[in-house]
Amino acid sequence: MIVTRFYCSATARTIRANLHPGVTRAPDRSHCIALGPEGSFFLADEGNNQGLNQINPAVWRNFLGGQYDYAGPGAHAQPLGPATFHPTAPVAVTADNASPFGIYILDGGLNFILYYLTSPNFVDPVPQVATSLQLGVAWGIAMALDLNGHPSILDRGAGATGSPSKHQDCRPQPMAGTPPAFVSATNHALAQVVEPLSFAVLQNGNLVVGDGRDQTTAVPADLILVDRTNPMTWVTSSLLGTVPAGQNPLIAPTVIVEEDPTHLLLVDAGLKPIVPDALTPLNSIVAQQAAVYRVDLSQNPPVIALASETRQLVYPRGMVMTTDRMLHICDSGLPDVQGFSTRAWRATPQQFSVVVHFPGPPATPQQKQDRNRFLQSIKDVVVDQKPAQSNWLVLSES
Repeated sequence: MIVTRFYCSATARTIRANLHPGVTRAPDRSHCIALGPEGSFFLADEGNNQGLNQINPAVWRNFLGGQYDYAGPGAHAQPLGPATFHPTAPVAVTADNASPFGIYILDGGLNFILYYLTSPNFVDPVPQVATSLQLGVAWGIAMALDLNGHPSILDRGAGATGSPSKHQDCRPQPMAGTPPAFVSATNHALAQVVEPLSFAVLQNGNLVVGDGRDQTTAVPADLILVDRTNPMTWVTSSLLGTVPAGQNPLIAPTVIVEEDPTHLLLVDAGLKPIVPDALTPLNSIVAQQAAVYRVDLSQNPPVIALASETRQLVYPRGMVMTTDRMLHICDSGLPDVQGFSTRAWRATPQQFSVVVHFPGPPATPQQKQDRNRFLQSIKDVVVDQKPAQSNWLVLSES
């Protein structure tokens, strides 16, 4: 897993993308990152079941210097939770401001369950807050706390692209020093949202949803404002609908962070479809560099500007901004695709992989020739630059 740090300069209105990757052997495929009130980071990790270095899904705490919680013989990194806590597929984590503070964990798999772990030890014997029946989430995408400190969950819905998406307010009853008790959950349909990928709770209490739009065409992504002034009737509107053609580079906004009332920072994975197709996972409708963008909402139409270096991110899924305006991004790497040779690269030292995405299959013999020439150039670079005591192996091509 790689955590990338970007410095955000408020006065210059730019982000200086000085890259400081911290590569570790604890989390393997971090899905998201949350900032704790004490300055540490919490990573929801999908783990891996590949090869010899298998890592179970878990939630980890990481400190600014890169270290984790250590314990046990050999002082190896330890995930959070009691010994009986075994999340299946943690997709979201967020920290509250209680005293002592705790973290909410949205766990997926066959059913979505909400957990809570209390600091400083995070070993609550019964961490479950809401069962799948109480929660009622079909396909959880992201989670954040609203202005009341209640978990808010973005739900993609149970069906395929275009099925109704909704947002859920989950209202637990805080109980000092112990996991909150579940009270109720309220669902709100999100009109206009087609493919929800992320959301943020704004300082005024409204929401912004990152929408990848139709996954079968090359239409750009959109940001949907959700006005919650009327708690019973939420009103949705497009923030980027007036942006002229060719001036919206967004494809897959996987994370949104509010910089100030008129500027949003977001990470875009640059891939459509965002979930690889099982038959042609390396052929994308759109394949562009993952990057950080700034959206200036003070202008009409809004202006979207690249705010980071390119060629630094692969499949970014989480981002937070600290008080010193540093962006911390977790990059899980591309998801495994059934039927293709994969390996747990991040769990194995001294190894790396190269994955190339092409915008659709070659339509002409010349395009096929150009693609093969490009692949050969990658092989030539690796063979030329690799250490003498190493091997270069092509695992799969498509």
